[in-house]
Amino acid sequence: MNIFTPIKIGNVELKNRIMFPPLTTSFEERGGVITPKSIEFYRGIAKGGAGLIVIGDVSAVSAFSKTPTLHHDGLIEGHKSLTDAVHKEGSKIAAQIFYPEVDPDIIVNEMKAKGMPTAMKLYNRLFNEFVNEVDKEGIEKIQNLIVDVAVRAKKAGYDILQLHGDRLIGMFCSPILNKRTDEYGGSFENRARFVLEVMDKLRASLPDMPIEYKMSIIRMNPRKGFGGPTLEEAKVLVRWLEEKGVNSFHVALANHGELINTIPGMGMEPYGCFLDLSEAIKSVATVPVSCVGRILRPSMVKEILEEGKADIVALGRQLVADPDWPVKVQEGREDEIRYCIMCNKGCTDKLLAHGSIECSINPNNGLEKEVIITEAESKKKIVVVGAGVAGIEAACTAAERGHTVILLEKEEKLFGQLNIAMAPPNKSEMERLMEYYLKKLKRLNIEVRTGTAATVEIIKELNCDEVIIATGATEFMPKFNGMDNMKVVSAWEILSGKEELKGKIAVIGAGFVGIETAEYIGEKNKEAFVVELSDKILNGENVSNIKVMMKNLQDHNIEIFKSHKLLSIEKDHIKVQYGEEIKEMPCDMVVVAIGAKPDKTLSKELTKAGINHYLIGDCKMDNVRLIGDAVRDGFNLAVTI
Repeated sequence: MNIFTPIKIGNVELKNRIMFPPLTTSFEERGGVITPKSIEFYRGIAKGGAGLIVIGDVSAVSAFSKTPTLHHDGLIEGHKSLTDAVHKEGSKIAAQIFYPEVDPDIIVNEMKAKGMPTAMKLYNRLFNEFVNEVDKEGIEKIQNLIVDVAVRAKKAGYDILQLHGDRLIGMFCSPILNKRTDEYGGSFENRARFVLEVMDKLRASLPDMPIEYKMSIIRMNPRKGFGGPTLEEAKVLVRWLEEKGVNSFHVALANHGELINTIPGMGMEPYGCFLDLSEAIKSVATVPVSCVGRILRPSMVKEILEEGKADIVALGRQLVADPDWPVKVQEGREDEIRYCIMCNKGCTDKLLAHGSIECSINPNNGLEKEVIITEAESKKKIVVVGAGVAGIEAACTAAERGHTVILLEKEEKLFGQLNIAMAPPNKSEMERLMEYYLKKLKRLNIEVRTGTAATVEIIKELNCDEVIIATGATEFMPKFNGMDNMKVVSAWEILSGKEELKGKIAVIGAGFVGIETAEYIGEKNKEAFVVELSDKILNGENVSNIKVMMKNLQDHNIEIFKSHKLLSIEKDHIKVQYGEEIKEMPCDMVVVAIGAKPDKTLSKELTKAGINHYLIGDCKMDNVRLIGDAVRDGFNLAVTI
């Protein structure tokens, strides 16, 4: 058995063992309408070679968020356009059907009246109640609605149905969330009654349609996830569901808990973090089983299949980062794969903020039809100054279009601030992005000159057609009273290893860099505390990541003092103001993490010399941004030159 051995789910044959799992994109319109952007995104996954694509969260009722629905016949045509596009590229497609955890009409009305944030607060307050309050008439109605959407999915051309074993179905199965005392609660046989009845109804209406069940499993000790059965219960449920006609199982961790558990960020869980669950289900199932969870490299996929831990391997974020993973593996081009760095910035964070999915390292994500790399009509000589992420992406994309590119970097090392960003705990996975770019620079024969500080004279000597400036940013170091009294350094100097940590350390600033610096100091077993002027920390960071970072600080006894204004730096302490109180906080060293400013020095010199140029990355803006912003800046400019 290998990755490209075909496999059958029911009567449908997949050309290989790679699945794109159900993953919300929010490319749909309100009301669940499939958009051209949805179609092109999934067409790209199919063109890249995935054997099966599962469209996540196809609701049986009108959705209050931007997810696909099939709650009336008028939506079938849009889904048919989607399935046709995927089929044309040679992949099979499944619809993951579900019913939400609350009465959707209540949330939709709240959203129309007060907006999405208020609606989500109401959702969070009500979602534990519905499963325990819906009566038998309501249960039968919901089951029939699930069957209705399944029938529409078949009419729309879906090859397989995936019944979502989380959401409301998982809540019925859950020993934690299901508190009913009737025949749908109590024993596991009773808690499973809802889904088993759904299966009876599905098979009565669709006797030959392949049905996959997403088996969402609660971990115990420590508990992770709430919406589903325990592992031992899941093994029993496998037998019951197979008897009802389920043709395959997709195994994952149960939801309704911390998002960071089900979609773990970089360094937060081992690779293949849910493999023990799929292996356990595989040991009792007689039908194919698929796995998911921080799986990236072909070698790991091969190992999973060869060792029988699963029959199909799902690559979610990895196929968002590089949809062509299967084709590249099949053609022996593994060195060209752009591996996901698990940052969760463009995908998970965007969805949590009620936006559409993006990818920090794949600038073409969501723009598969609008932005295409084409051969340049006029080949040019292009100089790119600055070999950070923005500069390297611009250089590579320009070279792919046929331009001759020279990349200048004043430091001996490439990647600029990425070297600093990798220093805090759990951030080493960003090295995969470095590996990808290094191989790409070599493959495209781009001339790279390190240790070369670009000047107006050098730019003139190179006699180029276009100049791209990607000189990044420099750390902002404000003037504080008494800075000569104690060792005062920047966060970048600490994270880059240029300065050593000494004694007890005061970190000034509780933004992202400040907190990461404090984490880094804690990992070095140094004593520290954080001082923040405002009453907020980590603005813009998602809740799950904040919890992890706060736990790291707590584990190292690092305290954050909010609403504390730094007044002066003394010889053995800093003086701060908290309300009307003046406090002295003992320390031996001060690390400043307040912000950064764009480095426009060369740009100003080129402008003065009358040399036209483009700005990309941090040097272009008034504030420092994320990796994804830098990648998109470089890409978007290079595809137009």
